[in-house]
Amino acid sequence: MKDWLAPAAFSHPAKFSKKLIERIYAHALTEGWLVRGRDTVLDPMAGVATGGVAAANAGLAFEGIELEAHFVAAGLATIE
Repeated sequence: MKDWLAPAAFSHPAKFSKKLIERIYAHALTEGWLVRGRDTVLDPMAGVATGGVAAANAGLAFEGIELEAHFVAAGLATIE
């Protein structure tokens, strides 16, 4: 995890597994629920943008919502 996650992101108390969201996106793509290059995923609790990185890697657009500004900054750093 340390090779792709922005250092500031480690302060978030509720990180989740990138592999888990990758599996969820892969399943949704296989089932046809999402289409690469067309669909956008919304994460209403984006945290440090783990789901955003996985979405980009899967060819999906990403919109994230996060209440705390320092986690928004960490998420943007992670995506960069």
